[in-house]
Amino acid sequence: MKGRRHYDKKRKFGIGTIVRHFKGGMYRIEEFARHTETGEMLGIYRQMYPPFYSYAKPEEMFCSRVDHEKYPNIRQEYRFEKVTKQEAMENGKRSEL
Repeated sequence: MKGRRHYDKKRKFGIGTIVRHFKGGMYRIEEFARHTETGEMLGIYRQMYPPFYSYAKPEEMFCSRVDHEKYPNIRQEYRFEKVTKQEAMENGKRSEL
């Protein structure tokens, strides 16, 4: 099932990928799901810091670019971007402080 592996084929988001939200939070992609009523693909992702909430977001929104008119000081290009394991580990250490 190709749809279960990637949100965005170009950026290769898969289950287990660590991503940074443009506002700074770090998340782990847990699963992909299809909405039972609309058929829309959803990404299920979990905070990498307490309280470790899980969220679902439509694929189109997950892969969207940051609205730089609304958020002019944000440098990140996309709403969610992949991070390295090292960045994720460093962020985890900061969240424990």
